[in-house]
Amino acid sequence: MIKVLPPKHKNNFENRKKHSVLVFLPGFTLIELMVVVSIMVILTTVLTINLVGQRAPRDLRIAENQLVSNIRQMQSNVLSSRNLDTGETVQYYLLKFDLSKPTQYTLQAVYNADISSPVLRDVQTVNFPGNMRLASSSPIVIDRSATGIANETPATCALVAFSAPFGKVLFNSNGCALVNNPSGNPPSTLIDTNLADNDDYGNIFNFITNCSGVSTICRVSSDSIMSIKLTDVSNTISKTITINGITGAVSFN
Repeated sequence: MIKVLPPKHKNNFENRKKHSVLVFLPGFTLIELMVVVSIMVILTTVLTINLVGQRAPRDLRIAENQLVSNIRQMQSNVLSSRNLDTGETVQYYLLKFDLSKPTQYTLQAVYNADISSPVLRDVQTVNFPGNMRLASSSPIVIDRSATGIANETPATCALVAFSAPFGKVLFNSNGCALVNNPSGNPPSTLIDTNLADNDDYGNIFNFITNCSGVSTICRVSSDSIMSIKLTDVSNTISKTITINGITGAVSFN
């Protein structure tokens, strides 16, 4: 059935059709879109470069803060007479800086030193964040100028020890060799090592007095200042941490 519109309805429809026009909404031309995209690419590139440039200083600050925190933690462990998790009473807490492994350092403890059979345990190996490391040139310097002895730069390894019960600071610049573990096996293969009097750790727990004058045989000291220099792999930025062997103060710049 076909319904026929009344004349006035039909006339209204024809009028609307007759007077309707196409309306074009405003938009972007192709050139305008290309300009906007180009600006976004430039801004993204600048932001990325800026973030990458800030990553190294940030990682260096993290490495510095982490090292300072660990040094102070070793001091606190001694002053609070903290035992190992397995119950052994610790006489020395140490930090070992092996210059052949510049991207890390090791936290250590010595127990049984009071009964003439000292044992060394690696507590934790700490890796520097990002691309941070010990400096390639003079990473560690021991300042002994107060006693008239020339500064020392350890050639292979250096130890910082804190002795119980008062946290006395001892620096060993002669190395970290172990008579009973000459290969220096990591904790995964050798957890505890029996120390000997004639190894580099023995110099610490056999320490009696500081060197003086022009003596060149000065492996361990407590009246010196140790500086530890951190840098990035490209050696463009650096930070120095200082441990005062007399006061025990830890500072950085």
